[in-house]
Amino acid sequence: MWSHVRTLEDANLTNDAPLLFLPREAEECPDMNVLLGRIATVCGQLQDFLEILEIRLNDATENEDGSDQTHCLS
Repeated sequence: MWSHVRTLEDANLTNDAPLLFLPREAEECPDMNVLLGRIATVCGQLQDFLEILEIRLNDATENEDGSDQTHCLS
């Protein structure tokens, strides 16, 4: 699902992005408790996704900094 998304820019996330699926979900789910459960699941998945992006960004930054120092020493 997220394989093509590598950065926040790729994801093109905005503040209202988690809410874009709500109208369709609300039509398909007349039970409010089930809908709230689905919303919680999606929010959790988005949080996991953002944490993975943050880790990858930090790793890339550290690798870039490390390679710059190694290059300067060569």
